[in-house]
Amino acid sequence: MKREKYLVRRGLMLQGVLLVVSLIFLLSMSGWWAFAFSLALIAGVCMYALNEGAYLGDKAVAMQKLIDKQQAEGREIAPERYNEVYDWRVGVRAYIYTVLPFLVIAIVNYILYLSWPEDTLNTMDLIVTILFMPYVQLFSPWIETIDTAIVRLCYIPASLIVPAFVLIGYLRGPVYYERKMKEMMKGSKKKRRRLRVTPKPRKDRNQPEI
Repeated sequence: MKREKYLVRRGLMLQGVLLVVSLIFLLSMSGWWAFAFSLALIAGVCMYALNEGAYLGDKAVAMQKLIDKQQAEGREIAPERYNEVYDWRVGVRAYIYTVLPFLVIAIVNYILYLSWPEDTLNTMDLIVTILFMPYVQLFSPWIETIDTAIVRLCYIPASLIVPAFVLIGYLRGPVYYERKMKEMMKGSKKKRRRLRVTPKPRKDRNQPEI
């Protein structure tokens, strides 16, 4: 449960960062500038989300290895520490918890948008559009020609993107852990080679002294 909370918190935090940065900068942009900035922003947040998920996954695997070692030594393990070990199901559940609110909002908004009278103010659509502003700006170069219903439909897959990178990073936790261990082993071997003292050549006793 503790690991799930961390993952959900990271996913929601990154969604919030994406929204805040987009509101600060993108509202003053339009056209291709808005498209380029939004694309770079989303890509940057996704890469950070991948690294965050990988960090948490790697940390969970390390905790599992530590507990396994302590169990082999016959030491007592506190029950709450088992909540911090790696489990792919934790990542999937955290992904669902993070995505679900945004996904439901996007689906409901799209359904209502299709049946909403054009001449009346759709407050919910306005709020949801602000919520998905980074993705809305991806359509800036074509905003005059594209069907707005298509833009609203794209909110649905957009709600899955950032949390998906957190999930992918977490699921690859064991891979990152093994890679880190190999790099540490290589570094340790190189260090031992540098510290290795070259033995002095033995003096031949039969060789006459000069």
